[in-house]
Order: sequence, then structure tokens, then C-alpha cells
Amino acid sequence: MIENSKGRTVVFVLLIAVALLLAGGIYYLYNQEYTKNVSLQKELEEVKTQQKIAETKLSESKETITSLETKLKGATTQIETLNKSLDDEKTARQETLAQVEKMKMDMTQLSKVTVELEAKLNKAQAEAQQAQTQIADLETKRNELEVKIKDLQSQTQEQTVKAKEGVELGKIVVNSETGAAVESAAAQEAAPAKLAPGAEGKVLVVNKEYDFAVINLGIKDGVSVGMVFSAYRGNKYLGDLRIEKVHESMAAAGFTTKEIREKLKEGDRVVPKS
Repeated sequence: MIENSKGRTVVFVLLIAVALLLAGGIYYLYNQEYTKNVSLQKELEEVKTQQKIAETKLSESKETITSLETKLKGATTQIETLNKSLDDEKTARQETLAQVEKMKMDMTQLSKVTVELEAKLNKAQAEAQQAQTQIADLETKRNELEVKIKDLQSQTQEQTVKAKEGVELGKIVVNSETGAAVESAAAQEAAPAKLAPGAEGKVLVVNKEYDFAVINLGIKDGVSVGMVFSAYRGNKYLGDLRIEKVHESMAAAGFTTKEIREKLKEGDRVVPKS
């Protein structure tokens, strides 16, 4: 009985020991599991925190991306605007270069025109000086002609006075039957000479400025105002001259056409026009 009781006690102790061991093992395992659970909870919290941080960074990144996309669009628009401005500037530059080239051509043409104008101006000045010289010569000749004409007029007047003094005027005899007037021989001798057939003279002076010429035929040759003379150079017919003023040994004649005014020269031959 005692041995059975001891055996039971030992078994009971063993059971208690086993129970304690099991309880200790369970407690240990529970403690380990709890520690792991706490550690996992901490890790989960850290992961959640990191996830929130990552989400925040992701949101910020999205905002940054959106901002960058907006900036990129703005930059693209600016680039397009700059490209357009650059194209416009290139076009404007090409137009400016074309205008510069045109201006260079215009300047070259203007230089040529200026040179030509200067040459024409120099020629015109030379012609003007020559014309002034010719005008001065013509003035000198005109003055000389006026002096000659005055001298001729004075000589003609003197000769006329002498002729009037030396010639006795004949009496006019009236026929009682017919009533006709008869001039004396002295009066007939005082009449101007008649132009001889085939009479010929030459041009002494041509004055184009005052439109007249002087020939070496006058009253003594039978020339009178209104007579027409034909001018020749050799056998070439030049035109006609009409007598406007007559002196003793020369006469002044006007041009009948513009052609003879340009063609006639000193020394040309003149004959009465038939």
C-alpha cells in the first residue's frame, strides 16, 4: 500500500513536473510569440510609416511631375515662340540683306548717274563757256557791223547830198495839148541803177542771232528793198534771201526759211532770183 502510494506520489510529482515543464515551455513559446508579435507590430508600424512617407513622397513626386509637365509645356511653348521669332528674324534678316543689296545696286547706279551727270554738267559748262565766247564774238561783230552800217549810212548821206548839190534838177515841161509830164535828162541820170542781168555777189556776214545776212551788192548795183536773191555754195542751192535794207555798196537781207538760216555761211554766192 505504501509502495503504491509512493508510486502514485512519484507519478504525480512527475506529472506536476511535466506539467510545469509544459507550462514553462508554453509560457516560453507564448513569450517568444508575443515578442515576435510585438516586433512584427513594430515592423508593421514602421512599414506603415514608411508607406505613408512613400505615399507622401509619391504625392509630392506626382505634384513635382505635374509641375514639371506644366513647366515643360511652358518651355515647349517658349521654344516654339522662340523658333517662330527666330524664323521671323531670319526672314527679316534676309529681307534686310536683300534691301542692302538693292541699296548697293542703287548706290552703284546712282554713282554711275552722278558721274554721267557730272560729265554732262562739265560738257554743258564747256558749251556754255563756248556759247558765251560766241555771244561775245557776235556782240563784237554786231558792234562792228553797226559801226560799218553807220559809216555806210554817213557815206551814203554824204554822197546823196553831193549828188543833190552837183545835179541840176530838170524842169518839168507840161505839154499844153496832152497834159503829160516829161522829166529832164538830168532827173533820169539821178535815178538808181538797174540791176544788171547775171549780176552776182557774195555773203559778207551771217548773223543768226538777229536773223539777217549782209551781201556785197547795194544801191550802186541796182539792189532795192524787197528783191529776192538765191544763195549757192558751189552749184548747191541753199535757199533764198529777201532784201530788207539797202546801202550804197551792200545790203541787209532776211532769211526766208529756217533751213537757209542754218546752212548759210560767209563767202556763199548770191544771185538775183529769176
